[in-house]
Amino acid sequence: MSSSVVLWKPLTPKVRPAAAMSARLRISRGSGASANALFQRAVLGVEESGGGATMGGSGLSVNDETGSARLTGRGANFIFTTSYCKVTLNDREEKGQLAPSARRPSTETKMAFFRSCGAALALAACTLAASAQQQQQPPIRIAHIDTFSGPTASTGVTVSKTLLYAVNLINERGGVLGRKLEVVAMDNAGDPAKAISMLNSTVDQKISFMVQAGNSGIAGALLGAVEKHNQRNPQSRVLYLNYGSALPELTGEKCSFWMFRFEAHQLMKMYAIADYVKKNPQIKRIYLINQDYAFGREVSADAREIIGKARPDVQFVGDDFHPFGKVKDFSPYVLKIKQSGADTVLTGNWGNDLSLLVRASKDAGLGARYITYYGGLFGVPTSIGAAGENTVFQVSSWHPNVPVEDKTPALEKYQKDFKAKFGEDLYYTSIVVQTEMLAKAIEKVGNTTDLVKIAQALEGMEYDSPFGKIQMRKDDHQATHPLYINQLVKGVKYDAEGLGMGWKTVAKVPGAVTELPVNCKMSRPD
Repeated sequence: MSSSVVLWKPLTPKVRPAAAMSARLRISRGSGASANALFQRAVLGVEESGGGATMGGSGLSVNDETGSARLTGRGANFIFTTSYCKVTLNDREEKGQLAPSARRPSTETKMAFFRSCGAALALAACTLAASAQQQQQPPIRIAHIDTFSGPTASTGVTVSKTLLYAVNLINERGGVLGRKLEVVAMDNAGDPAKAISMLNSTVDQKISFMVQAGNSGIAGALLGAVEKHNQRNPQSRVLYLNYGSALPELTGEKCSFWMFRFEAHQLMKMYAIADYVKKNPQIKRIYLINQDYAFGREVSADAREIIGKARPDVQFVGDDFHPFGKVKDFSPYVLKIKQSGADTVLTGNWGNDLSLLVRASKDAGLGARYITYYGGLFGVPTSIGAAGENTVFQVSSWHPNVPVEDKTPALEKYQKDFKAKFGEDLYYTSIVVQTEMLAKAIEKVGNTTDLVKIAQALEGMEYDSPFGKIQMRKDDHQATHPLYINQLVKGVKYDAEGLGMGWKTVAKVPGAVTELPVNCKMSRPD
């Protein structure tokens, strides 16, 4: 698509009658920002970083004898005469014509034009040329392998929205190295074998970056497959970014140079829960109930060990496991909890297994508090409904009312924007963090092909994110960050899913409390 930008700036009163000066620069470009918007930015003097264009440090020289002007800046060269404009930007040349009414003005008018309009024209030319160049460059693609169908699809869909939001934040400010980010979604349908097939598809499409979390079992399968593939195929390596799989071993004994986790794992969150229990003596009798798979069993074992050390007086009065996603009636389990005299239920359940459990507790008149890992996942507050008021707690890296509590309107804007675009609360802030940190690493390296250097740039990176300070540990590729214990209550600014209740912080746990010793012997590429 061809687009014209008309630049006009009033001349001084002395020369204005001589000609109605305008300059027309025609540059082919894609569907980027409107020409008018780019011109406004140019005239207003907005500095463009990236693409080598800036008015800062540039020089505008005018040759009175030839009636031409030259402006030079970082990586760019602009030549203007009374009849044409030539822009050379990063070895790419663009030409345009001045409007006919401007081709034969007096010398005095020519010079006034160059001095009054030349800088704005140059900047707009460069802006448009950079935009055209960006449109022609291929995007940096990110494969998103997650569960978009089946019983847990709602979580995958919410994650997909958050990744698109994070990518758009970066693209709106110019992308990475002048290239847009693009998400390629792949449905693993909750099946580890299919997830590995999707990894093969990622390689076939020459995509170097892969995002996944969700099911920890799938994460483990993918991690092993990525490690083997990268060892055998150094020419087509893949960097695996994990936004929150819960199993500690992924950055522990199964750690990999090729995988980074940007969310606290289950064991780190258990230390945060233990810190909360330690400071709340009213918690005395805890019942453990979890889904019967690796994550659920680790929650149970770690609760006994870590909370037991923090509060030796606490009694664990029950420890049940149930089939994952198959229980329709939790009343038999709730009866056992009620008979135990528990004042607190600690569970790693998520999805319908959590919702049905809490609702069954309400129906049975059980008044125990529920400390959860995933009470805020999309759809869970709605499914729980009124049964969750004052009884459901969760451990999380963020919740929508944090910026209200901390009086940080800049942070609150993320929640407002996400809610306006997608109709739900921003939950997976780790996805925003991981995308920003990946962008920073790529920009530091200067390309997207040297994955070893990109991984090394991520190692040890400290990022003052909008959601708190994040540090990516070099030795195990595990991020550390603050955690919140929050409660579902009425009377907060942002309710959860129109429920009339939302999350309120009852404890903030510093990242240092949950930072654990390194349990990783990482094999690094030569």
